[in-house]
Amino acid sequence: MIHLALLANLAFGGPLLDLNHATATELAELPGVGPFQAMVLVVSRETYGEYTSWEDVGSLEDVGPGLLKALQIRTHLETIPGPNIPRRLSTDINEATAETLASFPSIGLATAKIIVDDRSARGPFASCEDLSRIIGIGEPTLVAVKTLCEASNASG
Repeated sequence: MIHLALLANLAFGGPLLDLNHATATELAELPGVGPFQAMVLVVSRETYGEYTSWEDVGSLEDVGPGLLKALQIRTHLETIPGPNIPRRLSTDINEATAETLASFPSIGLATAKIIVDDRSARGPFASCEDLSRIIGIGEPTLVAVKTLCEASNASG
């Protein structure tokens, strides 16, 4: 039986991307994968290590069946025997650096620096929704970061 990825390689022409080494930019250019999903895949890989199976990839909250199928068709994954790692991506906004915050969708480095300065001046955020106290962060940004954000150290 011919593997699905091999058929896709023949159909789409050219080599498949290695899911464990592709950049967010490369992944975002694939049909069915947008910038947000690409960023989630790369951040998860950098946080928890390389993906070991397709089930590992599918365990991400932001990877639904459609995205998983698109990835299986257009990328390559060397599966490794062993347990899957539960992948829950979450960044504590009360500890994150400006560079980390800038990796969130809809937050650039300038806004991330303002978040860090605000946190230093006014204290920790009680919740991710408190990011709205930063000028320029509104509901669309809060929705975009809600699955990546936590404020676990708000009490000190």
